[in-house]
Amino acid sequence: MLFNKYKNWLVSGTVLTALLSLSACSTFSPQAFGISEAEWKTYDQEKQQELLNLYKQQEEQKKIEARQAKAQKNKVFTNAKNKLIVSVTGGKAIMPPFTSWYAYQQYRPLAIGPEACADTILQKVPFNPKVKPKENELIMLHACYIKGTLFLDPSRFEANKMAGTASFRFSPLWDRGFTYDHITTSGYVRLKNANITIRSIDNN
Repeated sequence: MLFNKYKNWLVSGTVLTALLSLSACSTFSPQAFGISEAEWKTYDQEKQQELLNLYKQQEEQKKIEARQAKAQKNKVFTNAKNKLIVSVTGGKAIMPPFTSWYAYQQYRPLAIGPEACADTILQKVPFNPKVKPKENELIMLHACYIKGTLFLDPSRFEANKMAGTASFRFSPLWDRGFTYDHITTSGYVRLKNANITIRSIDNN
């Protein structure tokens, strides 16, 4: 008899301690398990303790997942500060005097750092790399990498297109290199069905 009273007191104390521990970090409610307050009171202390332990495990798992999500977000933000290598292939681009589109070849891949702008040369094909191209055989494609977004081919005349007429938000896929197919722009170069490959590289 005395032992049973001690056991009940011990279990009650354990449940109370668990409840106090949970209340310090979150508010426990039986409704978290779809249980009403009235039904909760009908459970013995061992059953209540079992559910409290399960609730605590779920709360800990949520914290772990939140930390992992934050770490991944921070990683993406950090990688967005890396330099980009941008290759432009396929499709066509307009050339001076801006009446026709031509197949082209990028002179060299574009290297661009964060919060910076740069130009890359697109040359009409076929061309002889040993001969200086004429003005109507090349065009400059402008790019800016601002706040984790790569902007390409701005317009020189339309205010709403001066940032760029194609934009690509940073993606973890850039770490290995990723190609966007069939890209068409409406800025100075007016690309048609181009393939844009973006690769992120460590600044070090």
